[in-house]
Formats: sequence, structure tokens, C-alpha cells
Amino acid sequence: MHRRTGTVVLGGLFALLSLADVWQLIEAARGRHPDPASLLVAHGVTGALAAAAAIGSWRARRWAAVAALGWGGATAAMLVALGPVLDTPSAERRQLWVSAAVVVVAAGAAAWYLHRRIPATA
Repeated sequence: MHRRTGTVVLGGLFALLSLADVWQLIEAARGRHPDPASLLVAHGVTGALAAAAAIGSWRARRWAAVAALGWGGATAAMLVALGPVLDTPSAERRQLWVSAAVVVVAAGAAAWYLHRRIPATA
């Protein structure tokens, strides 16, 4: 089976994003990050969705696009929730919303690409 470069690159990117979430969980388990439990759960969810998108991209599965959208939605929600969870000043919360919007656009672009490049028979 021929793998397209873009799907391989997206698979690698989502794998790195998943590893970043796993690292956050490991650091919290070691006591190095006093993050609230809700934030750790969010890292678990976003890590699992990124891993699913990575596997789906690498194996050229149509559901990879759905996993990418799920990752984008969960990550954006986590970013927006950081303000209240970490008691961020209201002046700085605007940046969290901008970051969330960027994540949604990036996830949408990745999902669009995966949907277009992975054949329906895969």
C-alpha cells in the first residue's frame, strides 16, 4: 500500500501531540505538576484522540479525519477551560480563546486533508 506523504506527516504530528499529553500525565504522577484533576482528565482525552488520529493517519483509515476533529474540539475546550480552572486573569483569557480558534482551524484543515486523501475503500 502506498502511503501519501501528507498522511504520514500528520500521523507523526498527532503522535507527537499524543506523547506530549502522556508526558503531562507522567509528570503529574511524579508530583512535578500540581494540575487539577479536571486538567489531567482533559490531557488523557486529548492524548487518546491524538493517538487515534495518528494511528488512523498512518494506517490510512477514513475515521482518522473524525479523530482529528475530535482532538481539535477537545483541545480547544481544554484551552478555553484553562482560564477558569487556573484562575487566569480575564485580560489574559482572550489569548486562550485565540489559541483555541487556531487549534480548531488546524484540526479542521488536517481533517479535511485526511478526508480528501484517504480513499473510501481504505
